[in-house]
Amino acid sequence: MENSAGPGSGSRAAGPSIAVLDANHIIDLRRRHLDAHPIDLHRRHWEVGGGLTSAAASHELIEAATDPHVGSQSTIAYYMTNLAWSIEGGEVGDVCVGRNDEYQESGFAVQRSWSNTAAKASHDPCVPAPANEAYFNTAYASNSLASMKVGDTKTIQLTAFSDAPTDDWALRATDYAQQYGGTASLDIQLDKATANNGTKINMTVKVVAAPPKNFGGYALFSISSKNATGSHRWPGAILIH
Repeated sequence: MENSAGPGSGSRAAGPSIAVLDANHIIDLRRRHLDAHPIDLHRRHWEVGGGLTSAAASHELIEAATDPHVGSQSTIAYYMTNLAWSIEGGEVGDVCVGRNDEYQESGFAVQRSWSNTAAKASHDPCVPAPANEAYFNTAYASNSLASMKVGDTKTIQLTAFSDAPTDDWALRATDYAQQYGGTASLDIQLDKATANNGTKINMTVKVVAAPPKNFGGYALFSISSKNATGSHRWPGAILIH
């Protein structure tokens, strides 16, 4: 979506919902039968003590309330079903880990957690969101990530968006296999180094190797967006056949 709002503009910038660039693009926490999560690369190990006690307790309390029967076949649970977004775990606290995930309340640090309502409205999906900060990110349409095989190359269009005016942000693509100490599955090139609301970016992806076995056949990556006010990432998963 194009919008002329930029740094210093008084008008509200428009953008797609989180994972909503088209009608088939909604990322949602759905009621589901829970299965064992296929990968566990970077789950946070909470240390109880000092300032982390309230953060750890609130993390587990919100997950107990929204996913009371984890690991069972109960449908009374909310869990992220999208592999790319749930790489650090699929519960409402897990999917916000690493996303500036602690909120200060009355002198205590508490865990921010995922909100479908905020996500679908193009805002920071982890709430409570930091006050007076624009949420910005860079996304692809979900139907653009068709399956690929080793050696294939594909160009995918990204759209930069923000929910309020903010400075330009720097872009970076990361292959998760390489980030976690393995061999990169994807070579990712972006045709722009910076973006702002409405910018279109061409992302060229080449599959250079099969993904690690514990990735369930998917090559995982993310697009990070960073400026002086914060950083956000948009993950993706490409089935390699």
